[in-house]
Amino acid sequence: MKKKKLDLLLPASKCCLKKYLDIDFISKYGSLLIVLSIFLLQIYNLSIGYNFYTSLFSFFINGFFLFAVLVKTEFISFEKIQPYLNMILKILIFVLILNFFGYWLSQVGLFNYIFAPISLLGAYLVFMLLIKKKKKIMTNLFKFMVVLSLSVTFLNAESTQAQAKALVEKGVEFCKKVGVEACIEEFNKPESEFVKDDLYIWANDFDGIITAHPKKPLKGKNLYRYKDKVGNQLFKNCIEKVKADGSGWVDYIWEHPTNGEQTLKTSFVIGIGKDQLIGAGVYK
Repeated sequence: MKKKKLDLLLPASKCCLKKYLDIDFISKYGSLLIVLSIFLLQIYNLSIGYNFYTSLFSFFINGFFLFAVLVKTEFISFEKIQPYLNMILKILIFVLILNFFGYWLSQVGLFNYIFAPISLLGAYLVFMLLIKKKKKIMTNLFKFMVVLSLSVTFLNAESTQAQAKALVEKGVEFCKKVGVEACIEEFNKPESEFVKDDLYIWANDFDGIITAHPKKPLKGKNLYRYKDKVGNQLFKNCIEKVKADGSGWVDYIWEHPTNGEQTLKTSFVIGIGKDQLIGAGVYK
């Protein structure tokens, strides 16, 4: 007679939290939830027309993986796939690990902080489906993977901000080498070395006039009094930060390039020349 998996609801002991955790329950429903979430994300991407052909391909691939997980977790039955099921799940683990590294190296905060840890945790949960009989090993690995997934979130926050600061400092050195006018011209180029996906340098003078922006047609516009959706006068704040401290971080709300939503962003700004500043930021 099969042992009932009710440890989560009816723990044998009340001494500590781990008594409420059932590894089989977590691996079954956790892996299903993550793969289902990825599948629904592709449906959303298709609905808004984001990278349509890539999203369409991902829709079918993730739909197939979702079907395989449903069979493995015995929500549905399909005998013909059984001989290949473990191999399919191993491929899914490989894909999730690739996704993890892709999201981790991305310059988009949402990918760094949310999708990377989810992909890593998803790979582990699917792995548990394959060898869930090894309870002691699984319990220890679960603790390790949860800590690792949470750590990735904080490490990415630090690394992306470090990348933004490093890019600005590189821009300062470039300006010293070629002069302010030449470097401002370079910062306006969408294909310059100072544009890396969603990380880029912009520039404005102390009157708030944009002198360089490679992503939006803002050059020449006076945004000194511009306010974000919560009332921050972000360009004014950047100017005041540089005048007061020489450089530093400024938080504000800006449109996210991936989903078009107004998202919290932080930028490192520093002065160049007599009356200008440059900055680069990352989404939180």
